[in-house]
Amino acid sequence: MAFQLGPVIFPSPYATIGLTALAAMNAASALNEAKGVNLPYSKFAHASKAPKKYSGKVGMVIAYAGGLVCSAAGCAWLLYKRGAGAAAPDNVAGSNLPVLGPLIKAGAGLLAKAVQAGRPMLVAGMLLGHYVKREAEVALLHKYSGNMDAGSAWAIFTAYTMTTVINLAAVAAVPASLYADASASGPKIAGVPAAAAVGSALYVVGQAGNWYHHWLLARLRPSKPAPATTPATPAPAPAASPATTPSKKDKKGAAASPAPAAPAPPPPEKAYLAPKGGLFGQVVCPHYFFELVAWTGVAVASQHYQGFLTVGGMTMYLMGRSKSTHKWYTDKKIEGFPGNRKCLVPGLY
Repeated sequence: MAFQLGPVIFPSPYATIGLTALAAMNAASALNEAKGVNLPYSKFAHASKAPKKYSGKVGMVIAYAGGLVCSAAGCAWLLYKRGAGAAAPDNVAGSNLPVLGPLIKAGAGLLAKAVQAGRPMLVAGMLLGHYVKREAEVALLHKYSGNMDAGSAWAIFTAYTMTTVINLAAVAAVPASLYADASASGPKIAGVPAAAAVGSALYVVGQAGNWYHHWLLARLRPSKPAPATTPATPAPAPAASPATTPSKKDKKGAAASPAPAAPAPPPPEKAYLAPKGGLFGQVVCPHYFFELVAWTGVAVASQHYQGFLTVGGMTMYLMGRSKSTHKWYTDKKIEGFPGNRKCLVPGLY
């Protein structure tokens, strides 16, 4: 008998049309990326001539802020609506401690509400964890040396906000009884519904792999930018000798014209190195690959059509982006970069 995760839930026909249209927009973005019309951030920021820019750090904080706020609001709403009435048991270990006891009991109460809120709460928690991790990486891990087009920052903000809201609305609209029936009648792993268990495992592996490869990329950048070279102070002109006979121009009081200043040298081009370690030996963008693994985990856990549609749209976009990144490394002739690396999926693409 084939292993099954359970049924996939489809929204209403009208919602399906709208969600499919959103996927078509992702496909158009993917085609642009593959053709070299890249969204101007990271390595492709130089392609933008937009007058308004943010620092790289500020731009990425903005990009993920919408998803963070919406997923946090979704978690709070689900705890309030679907977790109402759930309470922590009276015999929670450590609840009698003088200082930590109230915190432990409050945490147990939130956990009880989350369990009662069911599968939508699991999906909302996954989304919240994704954006918390991303904002933490922006603040503590990534090292930014360039700027980000303001339009790109707000475009990514809009895309992530829409993705989060649509996925949360999709799972929240599913009747609790439908998830309960699917969990009761469907396959289980160690007593946990298979879709929730497999989805959670994929999510953890994807987030861990994504973070690890981000860490490898961060190690390639210096902790602090190299200090700018200060031009040497010119030596003072020697004092005129008393025996020197002034010229005719000096007698008339005309000032001698200063020597023209030497032109400033052009700023050195950023030095790039081929990333090493992890799956960087196999593909150009393993961090993209693991991000797709994490989003696949969200889709499997949700058992919802919208989750899989989200993964499909992201896959198309990141296929185009990784192809452009591969071409960028090849065109720049980055030292140590083997041209036979795949773009996104080890051994396949």
